[in-house]
Amino acid sequence: QWEAEDNQSLENRGQRALTINRIKPALDWILGTEKRIRIDGRVLPRTADDSQGAEVKTKLMKYISDVNMSPFHRSRAFSDSAISGLGWLELGLRDDPEEEPIYYRYEDWRNMWYDPFAVELDLSDARYIFRRKEVDLDIAVAMFPEHAASLRAAAIKYGESHGDSTAYGIDHDDGTRDENDDRDTLSHRSRVSLVECWYVLPEKRTMITGEGLGTLASRVYREDNEHMKALVEKGYASTFDALRKVVRCMMFAEGMNHPLQDAESPYTHNRIPFVPVWAYRRKKGAEPYGVVRNQVDIQDDLNKRHSKAL
Repeated sequence: QWEAEDNQSLENRGQRALTINRIKPALDWILGTEKRIRIDGRVLPRTADDSQGAEVKTKLMKYISDVNMSPFHRSRAFSDSAISGLGWLELGLRDDPEEEPIYYRYEDWRNMWYDPFAVELDLSDARYIFRRKEVDLDIAVAMFPEHAASLRAAAIKYGESHGDSTAYGIDHDDGTRDENDDRDTLSHRSRVSLVECWYVLPEKRTMITGEGLGTLASRVYREDNEHMKALVEKGYASTFDALRKVVRCMMFAEGMNHPLQDAESPYTHNRIPFVPVWAYRRKKGAEPYGVVRNQVDIQDDLNKRHSKAL
C-alpha cells in the first residue's frame, strides 16, 4: 500500500511506514455476504401444464450446480469483480465420457481480454474474446500433433521471454516475479502459452423455418442432419437465406506465426461461452472497476497520517 518512493523517504528520516489495512476488512465483509446468501436456481412454470417440466428442470439445474460446484466458481468470479471490477465464468460442453458433459467453471480475469467496443453487460455485441492458458508442452503436442515442431519452438521462445526455458516463477501483484518459487525446485518442465480467440463473422446461411418446429425454428439448416432434411422434403418446413453472425474459434500459441486451428464454434447456440461478472463500469470508455478504487485515497490518507503521528 506504500509507493516505493514514499517508503524510501520515510526510511531516510527514520520513520516507519505504518499500514492499517481498511480495504481488506471491507472486502471480506462483501465477499462473506455473497457466500452467506448463495441460492439455488428455480424454474417456475408459465402455465399449470408446465409444472412437471419446471420441476424436472429445477432438479437438473441443481444437479449441474452440485457436480460442478458452481457456487464456489461464482464466488471466485464475484471476488474478482469486487476487487478488479470484472470476473469471468466459462460454460460449455465436454466429450470426455469420464466427466460430466456440462461444465461450469471460473476463469482468472488476467487471462481474458475482450472487445473494448462492446457495451452490453453480457458482451453479446462483442466481436471477439480471447482467453490465455498455460499448458505443459507434452499436453499441447498431444492436442495438436501436426504442429509439434512449432509448439516446441514456441515453448523455447516463451521460456526465454520469462528468463527460463523450462520453469517459471510466480507473478506478484506489483509486477515482480519470484524466480525462486518452490514449484521451480520441485518440477522443471517446458510449458507453452496457448490462446483461444472466439470471434464473430457475418456470413450468409441457409435457415430452416416452419410451424411446430420448436427449438429447430430459425436454426441453420444442415444437409447432414437427417431430421432437418426429412422435414424439408416432406413439406413440414422450408428454408430461406439470411445474414447471420457466426461464431468461430481460433487457437494459437504465443511465439507462433500461424494458428493451430480455426473452425466454426461447436455450439449451436452461436454465442461465445464466457460470461462476464461486473462490479462497476465507467460511463466513458466502459472500463471495469471494483470496490477498491473508491477507497484508495482514504486508505492512503489513513496510512500516512498514522505513520506521521507515530
